[in-house]
Amino acid sequence: MAARKLVTRVERPGAELQLWENRIEGRKEWEMVINGVFIMASYNHLSSELLVKNAVQRIDKREGLDILIGGLGMGYTVKEACRYPEVVRIEVVELDPVVVRWNRLYFQDENADCLDDARVRVVNGDFHDYVMVTPHVYDIITMDIDNGPMMLVQEGNRRVYDSEFFRKVRDILAPGGVFAVWSCNHDPGLAERLEEVFSVCEMDEVIEEHNRRQVPYYLYFAYDLKPQMYGDGRR
Repeated sequence: MAARKLVTRVERPGAELQLWENRIEGRKEWEMVINGVFIMASYNHLSSELLVKNAVQRIDKREGLDILIGGLGMGYTVKEACRYPEVVRIEVVELDPVVVRWNRLYFQDENADCLDDARVRVVNGDFHDYVMVTPHVYDIITMDIDNGPMMLVQEGNRRVYDSEFFRKVRDILAPGGVFAVWSCNHDPGLAERLEEVFSVCEMDEVIEEHNRRQVPYYLYFAYDLKPQMYGDGRR
């Protein structure tokens, strides 16, 4: 028997954030809801973790990695990034300070207090705006700030899924770097826009299981192939 209760709710112009707690056979689960739309739960964390893990597997660099994470969620992506000793810097851009506060108050068991890792810096701000102005270059950039362009919770987030924004992301990626995008839909349009900017776009399907129900999520990885080097140094 599942017991569900509203733990806290925050209202602000244009948005209402809710945090729900479920108890299923003594097991605690968390759900985040924005404007009445389910956005994240502690029982579907695998795709958030693989957003970093599968990106790391796609790069050759194995030391001094800089990672930019767009969207904190419940901290699973940040926690995964902290697992790698070769990662030296993790910048996390989260729009809502409430989400940061919830991570510290409620999600310590979920995210292993990853925000206290010395390599982690949390920026309270808009991910689009941050990418446009940051002077830094990153080896991996992950983005999970909405459900994807086919099922937006916040219409204003549409601009982070267009080709113009992807070009700016490419500008701040180090050579051999990877851009990873989370989506709740299989989205050929998203893949096409990524392919307009990057030479490679690959999709990984992730199946999350909860209460004997399987739900697919989709991770898009975009990057440029390294130029071919010939024996005489020509490209």
